Amino acid sequence: MIIYALFELGKEVHLATNKDRRILPYKDPQQNTIPFIQYMGSLLDRSCACKMVVCLSRAPQCGW
Repeated sequence: MIIYALFELGKEVHLATNKDRRILPYKDPQQNTIPFIQYMGSLLDRSCACKMVVCLSRAPQCGW
């Protein structure tokens, strides 16, 4: 499920970037997506800034 969500989020970021380069409006996903993608997609419409750092590794060298 996590891999799918990251893949879908990557697609939305790519779509928003392409629309921004062409100065077209980006519409966030409304249907057929999980709530995480709907929320994150709504952050890509130039109305806010989103910065995120995620570490999904359980390796000891990646944390305390």
